[in-house]
Amino acid sequence: MMRGRKRSEQFRLHNISISNYCADTLLFFRREIRKKFLAFLVFVIVLFGMVYARADIVVIQDGSNHTFSDNTYENDSVYLDYTISAGTHVDLVNGGSVSNLGAYNSATITMTGGSVEWNLGANDSSTITISGGSVPTFEASDNSTATILGGVISNGIIAYLNATITVSGGSLGPLLTKHDATIFLNGTDFQADGDPLMLGDKLSDFGTLDTDAFGDYYTGTVTGILSDSSALNTTFKIYNTGINAGTADIIIIPEPATIFMLGLGALTLLRKKHKYKINPT
Repeated sequence: MMRGRKRSEQFRLHNISISNYCADTLLFFRREIRKKFLAFLVFVIVLFGMVYARADIVVIQDGSNHTFSDNTYENDSVYLDYTISAGTHVDLVNGGSVSNLGAYNSATITMTGGSVEWNLGANDSSTITISGGSVPTFEASDNSTATILGGVISNGIIAYLNATITVSGGSLGPLLTKHDATIFLNGTDFQADGDPLMLGDKLSDFGTLDTDAFGDYYTGTVTGILSDSSALNTTFKIYNTGINAGTADIIIIPEPATIFMLGLGALTLLRKKHKYKINPT
């Protein structure tokens, strides 16, 4: 009787092992098929420069300048220099509409108008300048650089992986930075939860420590007047402590007029000092 139970148990475990092996094998083949399919897409993209990988994905990497001024790409996700560094540039102007727009490698985007339906992103070492138009979410990552002079970014700005964003204007949603990325706020009269901020202040020094599924972060509300005279009043999250320890932060910098006045004041002090300097005889 015991021998029969033992054989039954061995048979059950054997079946489980076979089932697990089959499941693992199926998962392996699925992954390999997906890898080969993605490799094929990359090959086609590199070969033809611009291609529809799917009905709603467009890759442009021809090194030319392009102007988006109509709704040609309103249902498409457009990626610039996705696999090669060609120096492709896009101007998104009034009347232009795109579903998602991303810059990679050495690509550049200038947005003076128009709209992005979902996401505008700077990746790798690309550069994006926004002075008008509307986009729900703007993201910058991987050593990319962005300058925001105006426009509407309703759902907020996200910076990570050593990206640098300088904000001088616009209507902005929440600010989030992590993984050694920096957001600079350019303007005057900044406060963090009511505490006045000075040149060079870091918002992480004024935020409240909190935690979520991504780790510990500093949070609060920042207000002030940006360089284009837009009022800033939004929340911030800075992941630079605990498992996210690093240099990520949001830092206050002065507007150009303030820099000019500081320089003028320093020059005046130098002149006065020179005027009243006693020349020994």
